[in-house]
Amino acid sequence: MTVTDPPEVAVVGWDPQWPALARAEVARLTAIAPAVEHVGSTAVPGLASIAVLDLVVGVDDADDYADAVGSAMERLGYRPVEATEAIGWAGIHLRRDAQPPIDVWVVAAGGHEWKGAIAFRDYLRAHPDEASSYARAKRRAAESAPTRDVYAERKRATMETLDARARRWKAQHPRR
Repeated sequence: MTVTDPPEVAVVGWDPQWPALARAEVARLTAIAPAVEHVGSTAVPGLASIAVLDLVVGVDDADDYADAVGSAMERLGYRPVEATEAIGWAGIHLRRDAQPPIDVWVVAAGGHEWKGAIAFRDYLRAHPDEASSYARAKRRAAESAPTRDVYAERKRATMETLDARARRWKAQHPRR
């Protein structure tokens, strides 16, 4: 059974409970996959977000996901999310209905998506002015967006610009 994104798109203020909720889920997931990180807007203190925790789970080979962690993820309540082009990630997208919901992106550990998600998070943490600008773009994108795909498409150019900056910055600051 696959799940679909909820129809409404609501960008809300940052919730200081998000890091603790994410740490608890990371702890659960590290039992089945050694590389798990809290990424996305909910991982950046002060950044407005859709109230969904984003985690990346790194596996040796995302193509071998079913053998590596698939059944364990199902036992933890994760279900595949209907494929979408808007996000632009290669990997497996899963969701666990919780409060807030948790989206997991299973990708190759150390691969392009993994590195990009970490760089994006770390860059926004280190550059509050960029995080504020991104929050404004997210709010504009969410205005009357009928779906998360439309929302994602509306903020695509901003994300691509920030992604490029983040990757360049991370290459110069690998330990951050």
